[in-house]
Amino acid sequence: MMTSDSEHQYPRDVTEAADQTPPRLLPWTEENGQPAYLNGDPSGPLWKLADQMEAVQLGLAEELLRNVRAVLAGPEPSPGELCFLIARLTEALLDALRVAHSRGARLAPPAVALRAHDASAPPDDSGSSPDKGMYPRPPGFDAPGDALRTLQDRGEESHDE
Repeated sequence: MMTSDSEHQYPRDVTEAADQTPPRLLPWTEENGQPAYLNGDPSGPLWKLADQMEAVQLGLAEELLRNVRAVLAGPEPSPGELCFLIARLTEALLDALRVAHSRGARLAPPAVALRAHDASAPPDDSGSSPDKGMYPRPPGFDAPGDALRTLQDRGEESHDE
């Protein structure tokens, strides 16, 4: 049975038992775009997989930052190159924010972590927390390949004009 804690759903037994480990925000989303949570043993295999995934995401963000600096230090990048960099930086920032939020929530006592999660979700255009996920991708960023094609098309169009 699920209970609502603000706009997010948590298992009833987790929200009512303050002595348990709070649900962990995972570094990926559910198929429907909702945040994915793990309730269980911090030494379990899924927890370790999430740790590894976070490490990969942060490592990719560091590599991306080095590449961006190299591009900006070189000759003037084309609009297409800039759009590509913006798309990748947006994805890396979303991943880093999710990792930071997940780790920060695990530092707080369980009841505080659950409340902090809902208070820190960024507002959508209507000013309320988004239902699609904690850090939803901007319009056009639902699938990285689609976003890249969209941004490249925009860059090419502005370059051709």
